[in-house]
Amino acid sequence: MLIALGLGIGGLVVWGATGQLMLASAAALGSLAGVEVSLREHLAGHRSHTLVLAGLPAVIVLGAAFFADAGQVVMLVAAAAVFAAGFVAWRRLFQRRSGGRGWR
Repeated sequence: MLIALGLGIGGLVVWGATGQLMLASAAALGSLAGVEVSLREHLAGHRSHTLVLAGLPAVIVLGAAFFADAGQVVMLVAAAAVFAAGFVAWRRLFQRRSGGRGWR
């Protein structure tokens, strides 16, 4: 997270093409840090992060479908199906880890 913060500040100072790359890298690293915390808390049964964890593979599928030049309907259906399957799986996992609770 500290590296992401440094890259973000550096990207604002440098600006230009290099600054934009630094800002994009900061956003990616910051997102990874957030997903890591969400995953750890979810697997420990401490807090439910079902929506975040189900959304990650859906966004990846959406990006892959975009670059594969799939139609908008195909992209939406594929992302929605992956999100729904992920939501059910992550929710069941949290319920097992938290002793039967659906959310906290």
